[in-house]
Amino acid sequence: MKRHLLLCISLLVLSFIGCDTNDGDSTTDDNLQASVEKTKTINYTSTDGNIITPYDIEQINANCISNTYEDGIGRMVFDKEITVIGDLAFMGCQTLKTITIPSKVTRIGNKAFCGCKGLQSVNIPETVTDLGVASFAYCSSLEEFKGKFATDDGRCLIYHGILIAFAPIGTSEYTIPDGIGSIGMGAFADCKTLHKVTIPEGVATIGIQAFAYCEELSTITIPKSVQVLGESAFYGCSDIYAVYCQPTTPPVVTKINESDKFWAFDNNHSSRKIYVPNKSLNLYKESEGWKDYAQDIVGHSY
Repeated sequence: MKRHLLLCISLLVLSFIGCDTNDGDSTTDDNLQASVEKTKTINYTSTDGNIITPYDIEQINANCISNTYEDGIGRMVFDKEITVIGDLAFMGCQTLKTITIPSKVTRIGNKAFCGCKGLQSVNIPETVTDLGVASFAYCSSLEEFKGKFATDDGRCLIYHGILIAFAPIGTSEYTIPDGIGSIGMGAFADCKTLHKVTIPEGVATIGIQAFAYCEELSTITIPKSVQVLGESAFYGCSDIYAVYCQPTTPPVVTKINESDKFWAFDNNHSSRKIYVPNKSLNLYKESEGWKDYAQDIVGHSY
């Protein structure tokens, strides 16, 4: 947990797309379930009787006028109908299990549910028109998405061609749908049971921490279409021993700050090799974001 928190702080908080997963945050309880009774009331149950407090109550776009727990049912009542769930609103509420977004919400902000590690199911209403970056990053217990932006299989949220989030529970192999232009920041982060993922041709950007801590991945193929690779995209993928990087021009590796220490493939398997096109071998070995791995880069006849 500490290494997750430190990496999030160093890489993502400053850019406002990171995720704080502090175990001691007051938003958590032992076994919390949330649902929506009315558009201005969130009901929840808890085995320990604790109330839930959003990480940033002001980001619910309404003032909370009561938050009580009685006879096994909690009620959080707001002073007006909820139309926006803002940045950071429920970040780090790790025992939240299910959430049905109120029916008049139009925006779910950046990191709104980031780090909700117990979250299992999400239902997004048709009214939502704005879905923030990393809104469901590091939600490693997700089983399905429902409603707007959900793929037919319920595995992904796709917003304007960006794969925002992935629900990993119940699958060990996944092929990302065609037509995706970008894999968003933290979209697959912490999907620890994912053994294999296929990235289709057409993806141009793999975001910051997109696959961080996918500890069961052993190989990854980066298709020819990829032009940008985010900082720590495959950080902490400790079983990756082979990266097949097909672009003839080395993808640009982005960083939030020049002082950041992490590149895309840090903390992979100790014997990891990066296979690049033979004609581009020297170019990769000399390029920023790749030259640090020069001893691991090997030519390949794609």
